[in-house]
Amino acid sequence: MSTSVKQDEPTQTITMQGIADLTRVRRPVISMWRSRYADTQYPFPAPISIEESGAQRFLVAEVNRWLIDTGRGNNPEAAIESPLYGDLVERLDDDLDRVSQLLLLQHLHGSSLMDLTPLDVIGISEVHEMGALIDVAEMTDALEDPSLVDAVESLSEAAFGGAAALVRLSNLLVSRSPGLSNEALTSEAEAFLGLILSEICSDFGGEIVPRGEGGLVLANLVAPHLSESHRVVFVLDSSDELSLEMRILWRSLAASHAVVVSDEKQGHSPPRLHLTMMQQAHSESTFFEWLEELLLGMAPADQLLVVGPEPLMLGSAAALPRRQLLAPAPDFREPLRYAASLPKGLSRFGGRRRLALWGFATPSARLTVVADHSCAEFDEAGLIAADLAAALSGDDSVKAHAFLRSSARVSHTALLGDQLSASPARPPVLGGERLARIWELDEGQMGEGAFDTVEVAQHPSPVRWNSYAQVTAARGRDLSGFKIPVAAVGEYGPGKAPVIGVAELQDSTRIGSRGVDRFEIEQVAPHATFTEPGDVVYVERRGSLEHNAAWVDELGGHLVLAPARVFRCAMRQTDSVEHVLTPAVVAEDIRAAASSERRNWLFRTVSLKNAEIIEEFERRCGSRRRELQVQLETVAALHRELVNGFADGVLARADPD
Repeated sequence: MSTSVKQDEPTQTITMQGIADLTRVRRPVISMWRSRYADTQYPFPAPISIEESGAQRFLVAEVNRWLIDTGRGNNPEAAIESPLYGDLVERLDDDLDRVSQLLLLQHLHGSSLMDLTPLDVIGISEVHEMGALIDVAEMTDALEDPSLVDAVESLSEAAFGGAAALVRLSNLLVSRSPGLSNEALTSEAEAFLGLILSEICSDFGGEIVPRGEGGLVLANLVAPHLSESHRVVFVLDSSDELSLEMRILWRSLAASHAVVVSDEKQGHSPPRLHLTMMQQAHSESTFFEWLEELLLGMAPADQLLVVGPEPLMLGSAAALPRRQLLAPAPDFREPLRYAASLPKGLSRFGGRRRLALWGFATPSARLTVVADHSCAEFDEAGLIAADLAAALSGDDSVKAHAFLRSSARVSHTALLGDQLSASPARPPVLGGERLARIWELDEGQMGEGAFDTVEVAQHPSPVRWNSYAQVTAARGRDLSGFKIPVAAVGEYGPGKAPVIGVAELQDSTRIGSRGVDRFEIEQVAPHATFTEPGDVVYVERRGSLEHNAAWVDELGGHLVLAPARVFRCAMRQTDSVEHVLTPAVVAEDIRAAASSERRNWLFRTVSLKNAEIIEEFERRCGSRRRELQVQLETVAALHRELVNGFADGVLARADPD
């Protein structure tokens, strides 16, 4: 590792968060280093000042020396890169426009800024068509400022090039700028979306047009995935008024392997792929008016990718303005070819903000692909990119492609729905096939004459589907489980309350095997309540759980552990309610739901007469299951005794003589 120190390095300072970013560790690790090394040969450097906000500042030189001596951190080049994370960048805050231009010049020139002449600046600007991003006169004056040039050279050297320094500068702006921070993404989200978008951009074959600040953030996610063999052209709209932050983002993009050109052409232009993102809209009208403006400016061969708030793009709350945008006339539908919920945890500063993705393309197509990736893993980006590419290519590709957690809908009707839900349309139920299956499975399993009191026959009747919002408003309650410390949960025994968590829902034979001391429940969860008979305990698909899991608690008295939840059907009122929810049907519908988002689930209600029949068979099937379970346990115990008896030598085959 190089240990060279800049002449001004002793005066540079850095915060604890800066040290964490520099060494690529989490912020608490720095506090741990300070305490662990306090009485060693290499104590962590002491702060030299404390700001009004409480942030402590350390000398960069001392931090570098400590990192070299101890070898701590995950960045072997930390001593070289430290200027990027210290206060050198902060000192240049008031001159970021010129700094970013000089970094771009240094990258395009490929050598030191000291070698540049005014003629070189003019030549670089003209050859690379950087007139919109480089002010030649301003750069000529800036090159005569030795302190500014030296600071820029230090940043470039620390980042191993002007392009990397520009990326660091743009990342800082995204996290600090009020406008851009709303569009900031987590590092995992940047890699996830960057891979998806780069696949689409690389194969598009036309120009890429970032629209607005969010579109520029997305464009900069694509750049790290490009190589010199990818000639992706990003178009800078010359009519746009660029803020300082947008100019720096454009310069960062221009310093990547992307090609940036100014949109000053007249007449024909190649197809364009428009990118935009608006994570947080001030109002529904703001979001949909922005998209309407973009759609009106698109040519028939153009495409548009939109990242935005999931409630507006997919949910029922914004159904009316969404229909006005996507289906403004009876005989016209906007060419929405792809609509998907995105994984949780994408927004850096948005907390629980949920995002969705729309793809517009191919006006002549008739199908729209709707997908649910809310619980997708970030390493599935390649599969999702393939789905998106197929959906944007048109109906033939959609019919030939095997989609992941997606379903193809007829656009003409899909865009008129209250939700753009990923739950696939349920196949028609044929009573004859269902009845034949019952006869095949019965074979006396429920005892002789099980169907004598209830004659089962085919009876065609329409299925009554209800949305999650409808059933929770009037037909049932959805209750959360309780957070109990893992250490408090142990083997079930006297004085303990039985618990149901994800483990029990994955394997129902484990129900009753774990419990929590009732006295401890009062300490850790004083407001905890227990299940009632007929409660449906469930958990959405997550982690190793490949499907939604649900179980009907016939007896009640269980403590439900979060993230598991409880759905409690409302008490029936036979004088006013004709169709009701039953626990058995609710459990079946939860297990069968393709979506992991409960707000997208559909539930069947049944007539009062059928509800009584379902409950009767529930009792019979439950009783039969318990009988078989006792038999299985008896067989298992018999097997153990036989094996151990012969192994211990206390049993042998009886001699007939």
